[in-house]
Amino acid sequence: MKKENKYDLIVIGAGSGSLSAALHNVMDGKKVLLVEKSNQVGGYNSVVHLGRFSLNSDFRGIPAEFLGVNMQDELKNIGADVVGTVSDVAFRLIVTDGIKRDYLMPAGYEAFKAKLYELCPEAEESAERFFALVDETVKGLKALVNGAPFSKIKKEYPDYVRSLSYTLEEVEEYYDIPVRAREITNGYWLYLGLPPHKLDFSTYATYFYTYVSGVFKPDLGRADVDRAYLKAFKERGGVDLFNTEVKKITVKNGSAVGVVTDDGYENHSTYVLTELPDVYVYNSLIPAEKADKETMSIVNTEKHGANVFTLTLGLNCSFADLGLKAGAIVILPSSDNAVLERNMKELSIPSLICDLSVENGLSIIKLTSLYLGDTL
Repeated sequence: MKKENKYDLIVIGAGSGSLSAALHNVMDGKKVLLVEKSNQVGGYNSVVHLGRFSLNSDFRGIPAEFLGVNMQDELKNIGADVVGTVSDVAFRLIVTDGIKRDYLMPAGYEAFKAKLYELCPEAEESAERFFALVDETVKGLKALVNGAPFSKIKKEYPDYVRSLSYTLEEVEEYYDIPVRAREITNGYWLYLGLPPHKLDFSTYATYFYTYVSGVFKPDLGRADVDRAYLKAFKERGGVDLFNTEVKKITVKNGSAVGVVTDDGYENHSTYVLTELPDVYVYNSLIPAEKADKETMSIVNTEKHGANVFTLTLGLNCSFADLGLKAGAIVILPSSDNAVLERNMKELSIPSLICDLSVENGLSIIKLTSLYLGDTL
């Protein structure tokens, strides 16, 4: 006899986004099941334990604020006691080709803009229009997430809607952004794994605004926040299954209505949510005969995102001894996007993202490089 349970929502995976979705749905009064195949939270940013050190591969940190939600206020609201600080540096960008350029950009959207205009006064007029579109894009997306009808969004944020079909490079060319200013603002594309001529502007604007506005650094690492979310989720009646793998998403009449786990357990729900890549979901979890043909045709021609390689080093000296001050340092061998993309494919002269932290009194430096493997 099959065991069955019914939920309003089943969340696959215990990554940061999944935990947040699970918690907020429980807080809205829904019955939620969270299923995770490993024994810990974190998803792709899960922690590796080495002796007394807890290390994770995350290189972006946690947004201090995302679409109007302040992280520290959010943690207080769920009763979590997570100690951390908001960095006063957005990033340090070093470009090593030709004459070395070294930019230390402050956190805070207005402070960042002011620094950009100080470094590139010739960019102020055109960049103001560019940043106005970034502002409108974030506001439009926030309205969309909060349930505003698209007809209202088209009326109130027309430039945001018009920009949805354009890449970052196309928008920069339209506003005639000077090359030096692009070098600074585009240094962040590395985080997303796509060059400006492939990166859609709305995605860029959202991430750029979010991470430039400030990054929250928990003293005990990102996992401390993930554990706090899981604790709050369980305290409010959420059900979690760790060491349990989803083997199939049950589909009925074109909609996901539940999951079957590796122990044969069948759980039914009104909705199923996951952060897993579409390629994996539609080729492994949903039976081919149940998947929509149009969706499958899109998924099977999708390109995979960039892969991440992280080297973590423990140092027996302080960051001050090394002359390092910024929390996030991006090192590019060139500001030529074609060169950067080629290097990501060939694994030659890699771009690096350096993240600095302290674990149990030991200085930790994480060197992260993104690379593009074979794609469909």
